Amino acid sequence: MDSQKLQMAHKLMTLAGLPPGHPDEQELESIIQDMKAVRNPTDSDWKAAARRHVRNAGNYKYAGEDLTDLNSLLMQIINTPTPGATKKQRY
Repeated sequence: MDSQKLQMAHKLMTLAGLPPGHPDEQELESIIQDMKAVRNPTDSDWKAAARRHVRNAGNYKYAGEDLTDLNSLLMQIINTPTPGATKKQRY
């Protein structure tokens, strides 16, 4: 997982009360796909997506974490090209 996704995973773990070590890569990719469809996601949107894709979401509590930049991280991840991927050309 790249550093942006690691940051996002940690913030999601804290926000949604996920078990330690979650979301894993597959769970995070599923959450990101869900959130791409949401305009201006709220904390409730992030929590709902985490509950859909991570078992035992909401059963843990973490305190003191700043979660304000989840949407910024999502935009960075969406706009970062995948290594080896080619851009589609517009004609």
